[in-house]
This record gives sequence, structure tokens and C-alpha cells, in this order.
Amino acid sequence: MSEMTVEQVRADVQAYLKANWDPNLGLVEWRLKLMDSGWGMPHWPEKWYGRGLPLGMTSIVDEEFAKVGAVGVAKMGIRVLAAATILEHGTDHHKEKFLRGILTGEETWCQ
Repeated sequence: MSEMTVEQVRADVQAYLKANWDPNLGLVEWRLKLMDSGWGMPHWPEKWYGRGLPLGMTSIVDEEFAKVGAVGVAKMGIRVLAAATILEHGTDHHKEKFLRGILTGEETWCQ
């Protein structure tokens, strides 16, 4: 992905939320939409449910989600630690098998 400006990221996430955010959607259904769009983990590679944005841009995305009351993917706890570890060190098979379910909440992980 080419470098995007803060203004472009803000405009893109605002447009996405305007078209897709529905507070009546179930949490898993909403998070599935996020995974498909890449806005759930925007700093992750596009191949793995992200948008390839620099990590510093995630705060812009979080701000826009907060403005409309949209929930995102859980960004703390063992679920995200497991997903980040698999993203960094897992095989493509592991990524295909686990990442989506972990991030949508369909799979629960603990230690």
C-alpha cells in the first residue's frame, strides 16, 4: 500500500463507518465485517486482515471508531497476544486457521 496521509486515513475510515457501522449488528457479525475490510487491525498486512498502515495510524482509526460508538477488535489481552504471535511467527497455515477466529472472537484463547 502506498503511504497514506492522516487526512486520507481519517476520510477512508469515516466513509467505511458511515456505510457499514450498525449498532444493531451482533459483535461477531460486525467483527467479521472489520476483518474483511482490514479496519479491525489496520496496521497488519493486507493479506492477513489488515490495511498495511503504519502502526502510528491506528490511533486515527480508533478516534473515528470512538466518535460513532463503533467497537473494534479487542486490542489487549491474551487473544491479541496470541494473534500477534501467530502473525509474526506462525506459518501461513496457522495464520489461515487461527487469525480470523481469534480476532472476531469466535475462538477464545487463554494461558
